[in-house]
Amino acid sequence: TQKAQKHMENQNLGMTPPPLDCDLATVDISMPLLADGIYDFNIVKAELKPTSTPGGQMIHLDLVTIDPTTARTGAPLGAGVHVFNNVNVVPTGKATWDMIKQNVGALVQAAQFEAGVARLDNVSPWAPMLVGKVVRAKIVYKPAGVSKAGKSFKEANEVAYFTKKV
Repeated sequence: TQKAQKHMENQNLGMTPPPLDCDLATVDISMPLLADGIYDFNIVKAELKPTSTPGGQMIHLDLVTIDPTTARTGAPLGAGVHVFNNVNVVPTGKATWDMIKQNVGALVQAAQFEAGVARLDNVSPWAPMLVGKVVRAKIVYKPAGVSKAGKSFKEANEVAYFTKKV
């Protein structure tokens, strides 16, 4: 009908047609990198996982920006940029219990947990409760390189620290 056609025209205003004829072999598949700064994130995934060091454990986080952001290149990015982060909950390597306490404590306080809910001796019950929490974090650029173990990694964003919203 004419009414349905008019509705479809209105729906398509300002929309870019799908790029069906693009060459997928040449598409930029890199993750967008945020400019260094402080951002608010929604935690969409929080899993307790073993680290590569025997006996180590970490909380693996998938953080998603809430507000429109800016890329390292200066280009505008919408909301929804993912940053992945691992928070060790057991000391390995050079990490001490005091360092673990501070790092995990910063995450728990940024997520605004009530006192008595999160402790280092009961991580598995509260780690999944991070999902859906909004946290503030300082993001920095980490250039591509090779780890001490000889494993190559791509450039990425890294959480420098979590902080309480004031």
